[in-house]
Amino acid sequence: MFLERVHQLGLLDHDPESNILGFFPLPIKKTLIKEVTQCLLPGNAYVSDPASMLSSPAHVKWAMEVVGQGFALPIEDHGIMRMTTEVYEVWLANGRPKGVSQGGDILQRFWQTIFEHFSMVFQPRARVNTQQTSSYFGARTKDTSEMDNDVLGLHIDLCHRILNALVNAGRVLGDDFSDATWTVLVKVLLGVADCLLDERGTRTPPEDEAARRMADELIEHIIRALVELWLRSKIQSVHMWNHLKMRFSRWTHRVEVVRQWSATILSLTRRVINFLYGPGQGESSILLEMGNQHIELELPPDFVYYSWHRMTYMLGDPNTLPPANFEVAIMGVSRIVQEWHMVGYDAEPLDEIACGVPDGNTILYMFGGWLFESALKVGPEYAVGKAEALGVLCRIFSQPQRRKSFAGVYLEQYYAAVRLGLTDDNHVLTSIIMNSGELFTRELDGLRVLIPDFIFALRKVLPVLKTGVISFVDPDELRRGAYRLISTIMALPNHLERFPIGKWKDNAGAILGDVIVSKTIYAMYAQNDSANSLEGGREELLFRELKPYLVELLLASLNAETNTLNARFLLHSLVTFVAEDAVFCPGLPALVIRSIHEKLTSGWDAEIVKAAFHALNQLVAIYDFNSRENKSCPRDLVLSLCRYIDFSLEDETLVAAQSRIVAAYESLIRWAVSGNWIINDPECHAVVLSTLSRGIGILDRQNDFAVISSGLATHFNQSTPGPIIASATSGNLKELANGATTLDRDRIASSAGTTTTGATEKKKPQRHAMSAAKLIPKLRSALPTTVPVSTGSKDGGFGLPTFASLTAEMMVKAAAEVALNHLTNHLGHFPPSGERTGVARVSSMWKEVEEVKKIVAARRTLQTSEKPAREPKSPLDDDVANALSDDVSLEDFKKYVRYYAYDRRLIIGFVDTPAWAYQHSNDGHRKATPTMTLIVRDSSGKYTWQTSMKYVDDKESAPRQLNSDNSQLISPSGSQDFLQTSGIPITAPAAASVTSFVPPSYPYNPRRSRVVHCEAVNEGSIPSVNDLLPVGSREVIEQQRIQRLTEQLATEENAKIKRILNSPDYAKNVHISPPAPLNLYDPDTTTQTHRFFLATMGYLTPETLSRLCPLRISDNMLKELQKVDGLSERDSVTISVLFCRSDRDTSHDMLRRRSVSQDFVEFLHSLGWPVALETHPGFKGNLESTNCETAPYYADRYTEVIFHSPYLLKSRDPPGTQGTISSSPATSPSRLIDVPPTLKTPSPAALSLSRMGSDSPHTPPFHKSFADIAKGDIVCIVWIEDVRRYTTVQQKLTKAGITSQLFIFIHPMQRTPGLYLIKLLPTTTSQDDLLAAGPLLDGMIVSRRALGILVRLTAISGHKHCRSIKGSYRRPSLLRRHHIEEICNRHKSTLSVARLYADLFT
Repeated sequence: MFLERVHQLGLLDHDPESNILGFFPLPIKKTLIKEVTQCLLPGNAYVSDPASMLSSPAHVKWAMEVVGQGFALPIEDHGIMRMTTEVYEVWLANGRPKGVSQGGDILQRFWQTIFEHFSMVFQPRARVNTQQTSSYFGARTKDTSEMDNDVLGLHIDLCHRILNALVNAGRVLGDDFSDATWTVLVKVLLGVADCLLDERGTRTPPEDEAARRMADELIEHIIRALVELWLRSKIQSVHMWNHLKMRFSRWTHRVEVVRQWSATILSLTRRVINFLYGPGQGESSILLEMGNQHIELELPPDFVYYSWHRMTYMLGDPNTLPPANFEVAIMGVSRIVQEWHMVGYDAEPLDEIACGVPDGNTILYMFGGWLFESALKVGPEYAVGKAEALGVLCRIFSQPQRRKSFAGVYLEQYYAAVRLGLTDDNHVLTSIIMNSGELFTRELDGLRVLIPDFIFALRKVLPVLKTGVISFVDPDELRRGAYRLISTIMALPNHLERFPIGKWKDNAGAILGDVIVSKTIYAMYAQNDSANSLEGGREELLFRELKPYLVELLLASLNAETNTLNARFLLHSLVTFVAEDAVFCPGLPALVIRSIHEKLTSGWDAEIVKAAFHALNQLVAIYDFNSRENKSCPRDLVLSLCRYIDFSLEDETLVAAQSRIVAAYESLIRWAVSGNWIINDPECHAVVLSTLSRGIGILDRQNDFAVISSGLATHFNQSTPGPIIASATSGNLKELANGATTLDRDRIASSAGTTTTGATEKKKPQRHAMSAAKLIPKLRSALPTTVPVSTGSKDGGFGLPTFASLTAEMMVKAAAEVALNHLTNHLGHFPPSGERTGVARVSSMWKEVEEVKKIVAARRTLQTSEKPAREPKSPLDDDVANALSDDVSLEDFKKYVRYYAYDRRLIIGFVDTPAWAYQHSNDGHRKATPTMTLIVRDSSGKYTWQTSMKYVDDKESAPRQLNSDNSQLISPSGSQDFLQTSGIPITAPAAASVTSFVPPSYPYNPRRSRVVHCEAVNEGSIPSVNDLLPVGSREVIEQQRIQRLTEQLATEENAKIKRILNSPDYAKNVHISPPAPLNLYDPDTTTQTHRFFLATMGYLTPETLSRLCPLRISDNMLKELQKVDGLSERDSVTISVLFCRSDRDTSHDMLRRRSVSQDFVEFLHSLGWPVALETHPGFKGNLESTNCETAPYYADRYTEVIFHSPYLLKSRDPPGTQGTISSSPATSPSRLIDVPPTLKTPSPAALSLSRMGSDSPHTPPFHKSFADIAKGDIVCIVWIEDVRRYTTVQQKLTKAGITSQLFIFIHPMQRTPGLYLIKLLPTTTSQDDLLAAGPLLDGMIVSRRALGILVRLTAISGHKHCRSIKGSYRRPSLLRRHHIEEICNRHKSTLSVARLYADLFT
């Protein structure tokens, strides 16, 4: 007995000896079934051990004939059916009757009979009249009557119960089942599923209604049980699999069936991958996931392979399915394809894995027919499935081919499908954009014919989603996908500029909101290519004519973009495109720069604003193109930034605007000093200084932080001597505004001045002289506990923390001071004038310690000469320098050197060089003028000037005689023998010369001075003091007493004047003899030229003297100054550069490679220019001349970079086994020292930077491995010939000790020479975090022309970004400033004004 549908399908035949009770009347049948079943239930009241009652197989067979008939009862008798089900459940759970306990075929037949009987429950049946059978059961129970409300629901529950019993039997007893038993079980389930799911059968209307409901509620359970038990059965019978496929195709109108197929084939695919490619790939077992059910199966490999193949094509063609099922089926195919694409990417690659992974041709052979047909379906109901099919195709063709290129037939079908899909406005367009991010990096045959279609399709989603376009992803994600697609296309128009790409006519029109800008873009490119004008509707299109469309897309998106990540991506893309196209379109940089700084004022988010400033900073590198095409571009940008900063400083929420202001100051100063154009623009110069002054004076506000100021007053007065002063700048703002620059090096760059905030504003009291790191703790300790949260006016009384406001102001002030220092010291002075170091040094290399040693050596030489026959040599002469001893005493140092701190931000040093230590002048005569060397140390560097006092006009042939009218001339005197023997012409003063002096009349009044007496018109009406005082008052008495005392003193004074004028001494003449002139060539003579300098420059006036503080010279102070001089003024960056052929290279191959490609050598030279480390005065990183002779180096005003490459290190290999860095003839590295610092490709002879085996017996041993040298390199650049599995290269390098946080992989595209694919791999951050670096981003394609500069900018930016994330980055200027403040505070001398003046003369 079993379900009739099983017999109809030809799966099982009826046994004529069964169905004994089939022809009995229903009431009798019910009674018999009920009574027998109750006796067989465990724990019944009739039989204590039901299992032992059936002692023989015949007994069991008879009982099962009775019990089995219970599953065919009407639906109303669900109570009896539950009892029969319970009996069979007990028998399946080791409670089987005694008659089948011996096992064997009898037991197998016993199980098969249970499965067959269970199938009858699933027969849909209509309800019968319960009144006809009520007499046989008597009164119905209350519980039964309540359940009559939904007997069909109870029937369905019973079906679920039986399905669970069947599945549990397969899980628990499956190992004991014979093949025949498994076959009966799966046939029963196959018939059950077909009975309910195939709707083409004939049923009566009541049965059909019941069948539909049963199918709806049992479909998921039935199909899951069928698939699980079918796989557990391990059936490999072709006949059975054909039966399953034939019936399965009749059920696919049910979406649950398609979902189960998708889940099953995915699990089988993962298991197949694991069997094929080993641990780490796929899954170690079959995990069926359906809804909340997770089923794990362990199956043998041969059956997994067979079942995977049969199950893959079990569904048939998805294109014949209804729309909803079609979508689910394509989703399933998509997941399968994705699993195959993941093979070998998440584990260490093995050769057998790489050879066995299916490529795109194999996958398309399996699913291509379905996918290509799906991509061409029409109708909105198929839009989602069609979009997914095209997405799968795009991902397939975006994957690198491991063995053979894609077959031409597949490429043709794919291009046709994509071109058609790009014209769609539904989900299809979105799917293509989101899945084609790497499509153009694969260099497929003929792929670039799709570039125009992609560009014009992107106009539907950029800058915003057009009306009518339907997207299934977030609009922000969609736009980012479009930007990523553009980043892979940008370099192609220039690279393939003259290649035609078909016919097309633009009917879309401009997409920029600003029509003028849009027309400017097209006119700008039309002007550069007048022979191929874009106007006139010409249909023939060249690659180069795509550039204006790309620019329009990017600029339009810039105006509309609001998402932070997208805006960063877009800005980096703009910078990259400008670097690519600036050579061909010089007007492009100015247009992009203008668009960015105009957008800054449109309410962008703070993070986007910072990214915009970052982009502007990177665009400084192409300043030459800006100034050549649009000379006003830098000026307009600087003025715009000044307005932006001035407006932001007026913002009440300065805390929120602080980061933007700091970034704006940095960008402002970069553009102001670039090209030195501002020197000839005094108006713009004055505006910049005004903006900087506002930032510097931001703390000088009245009535702000009143409680803090009062609380700190006592603290500062107790702990800090002298007045509390603010930091000064190293420049006089008034002079700078008038056009003075560091070109005038005859004056000190830092002169006395007061920071102003405007032409009409008054000077305000200065407040702080401490760094933020020290001030904030002091503020907290000085505040009383009752101070409210907000004490300033910045927050309008809404409770903004005062410390946040104060910190923001201090950060703004520090940024403005750094900018002003940079403007003062670097404008027109980079590279430093008068230095031979070029851009390798910003600070002066002159050392006062060495100068003092030379002065002392010259003094000792003169003192030891009894009668020198010639003039002593300068301390600069070699023989004097060689005689110099290293132990110069501190007293000698103090004798010639003075240090002063100015505003605790500036250390001014003076080295007074006496006249006897001078070098000869050009005419052979020694100048009798003191010389002084001025050393200024501030946050931007160390600067030196040599100055001298002008006593004699150089035009005069001989010095003039000293007289009373020319007191500034001093003639040498003293040892006449020494002066005459030295051959110096002198004029000795006359001994008898006497100057008569007649004192003026007493009292002494200033010359040409007089007192003017004037009478007012109403002189008589002005009351006297006595008239104003009350008569007889105390005030009158006091006034009278004062008048008497005044008259008495006047009388005494007149009497004294008469005595002096009548005295005989007053009348006689006084003769004065001038002292002998100072002998400036006496080695014991010292000079105080610094005093004259300070006085001349105005530092000794009472107004500025409070800012000047002497520093105590000591050994510790000199060491600290030496430490400050060792601090870099710029960001010092070390970057590793490696060469790798493929992921098969070991770390030893990459770090000790004997040969590299010629392209890599040219790229290495494009990063910087080679420098000889032995003579290089700049940053050397971890390299030394003992292990490396030359290395690539780059420097600008803000950064210096040294590139570590193992192929430039001296090798330890024995002679005869060396390789070279290039194929060109070996050349001595020293020949590269004179290579000019340009980005041009060096000559072939210069390409072999160093021979890896250039060791000689005189070469020091290689004592550092490259891992030790590159240990601190945050960024590592890897040139990789085969980019597949590039992540494993990073893993190998990390294990070898290259612990970089960012790896930049550069892959030369094999089929398109001159183009390079960029891959970024961060180890500590995400790809989204890298959007803060740039300009190169993951997946971009760039040309050879822009590769070097873009990679260098990205490496420098990535270095700073990674350090900022870890909190280890500090601006070099702030670090130097901190050390200078520490020196000023630690070594300052607390002197009174009188003592300070006296110290100047000692």
